Amino acid sequence: MKPLIVIIGPTAIGKSAVAVQLAEKIDGEIVSADSVQVYRELNIGSAKISEDEKRGIPHHLLDIVSIKEEFSVAQYQHLAECAIGSIVARGKIPILVGGSGLYVSSILFGYKFPQHESTGRLRQQLLQEHDQKGEAGLREQLAAIDPAAVQKINRGDSRRLIRALEVYSLTGEKASLEMNQRLQRPTQKTVILGLYIERAQLYRNIELRVDAMMSRGLVNEVQQLLTDEDCAFSKALLAVGYKEIIGYLKGEYTLEFAVQLIKRNTRRFAKRQLTWFQRYQHAIWLPIDHMVGKGEVLAALMEHCAPLYRQQTHQEEEV
Repeated sequence: MKPLIVIIGPTAIGKSAVAVQLAEKIDGEIVSADSVQVYRELNIGSAKISEDEKRGIPHHLLDIVSIKEEFSVAQYQHLAECAIGSIVARGKIPILVGGSGLYVSSILFGYKFPQHESTGRLRQQLLQEHDQKGEAGLREQLAAIDPAAVQKINRGDSRRLIRALEVYSLTGEKASLEMNQRLQRPTQKTVILGLYIERAQLYRNIELRVDAMMSRGLVNEVQQLLTDEDCAFSKALLAVGYKEIIGYLKGEYTLEFAVQLIKRNTRRFAKRQLTWFQRYQHAIWLPIDHMVGKGEVLAALMEHCAPLYRQQTHQEEEV
């Protein structure tokens, strides 16, 4: 039963900055739960934390894979659990931080992934079916065998549709049965802290972040990636912020329209994140926009985490 602090919330709310401040106070280390920031090549569009912003706090599971490679939730789960175990073994407190719901849930609820890898032939067949029938065709196909899984997969998430069909084809088991495991009580000794602000303020934060990304050179980052054919066809470039700029570079619309698309799609993504995290029955939600300054937010975080890190300190003293 490893101690674990989890900080969740929608994009652009300031999770990373708050986590760094908390880590400084309680001698913690941060484990990222962001499905885009795992990629080394995706920096500006992923809003990856800079070295200066880390303030010397160790961060794990950032920049661990190339977009030229396949990377799964199961791989993330294994690496994150190893990182958490190593942090605890050093007498530190692990702080899991991020907005990728499936990544967070895989750690919190011990999600069991099928003990197999999809065969190349089956994966290629499903990809061809996707090209021929589109997402709607795959959704119809999955609905016939596992309607519960279809309801849990967002529109536009073809990757999870394909994965659910793979699970059924290779094991005869419904993916929805495994998805339901994520709603169980966390298997670890955890404190789950959710950050939220008024929607209008969140949307302002999102707009400011997107504008900052453009100023930092998001278009140039995407242009450089497209010069490498292995990168250009990566599924990782379907992430919000990248796919819209690719559309602009292909001449499908203006740069101004691309920026508006990023802002709109990021707002929609934030809504999905909140919907996902609100299912965590044991989360403690902090209205950070109603708190006076970051100091009060940090004080609230430490208050809720105190039993966990004090117990860890006590155990170290006994040893």
